[in-house]
Formats: sequence, structure tokens, C-alpha cells
Amino acid sequence: MKNPNIDVIFFDLGSTLMYFDGHLPDVLAVAYQELASSLLEAGFTLNKDAFLSEFLARQEAYHSERDTDLTEITTERVLRIVLERQG
Repeated sequence: MKNPNIDVIFFDLGSTLMYFDGHLPDVLAVAYQELASSLLEAGFTLNKDAFLSEFLARQEAYHSERDTDLTEITTERVLRIVLERQG
């Protein structure tokens, strides 16, 4: 029976359904550069280097804390925190 309220079921890709053989730090570096470029193109006024530095530091801190307290927050939340701090 199809549920009309469910369009998609998304599974965690953290080695649940597929394995990533790349070098994650390189992939994330490119992703964060693209994120900063997208924000600038969308009209956000930010210093790209300062944004990337703080975003990376907060992501790393979050991952360390997550391993300790087992609490997950979204990348969107980290992004919002950094954007709020940078005005």
C-alpha cells in the first residue's frame, strides 16, 4: 500500500549502502569551497577564507564532540552558527 505522505526514504550513506573509497578530507575541502562560492553567489557577504576556516574548525569540533556525547547535529546547524557569528 502506497503512503501518499511519503515521497522518498533516504538511507544514511555512511557505509550503510555504499562504501566510499576516496580521500574524505580532499572531497570535503572541495565541497566547502563550493559551499562558500554558492553562498557568495546567493548574495551573502562574507570573507571566504574566514568563513572556510571557521566552518572547518566547527565541523571538526562537532565531529569530536559527536564521538564523545553521541549527539548528532546537522551540517545546516553548523552552517547557521557560522553565518550568524560572521554577521
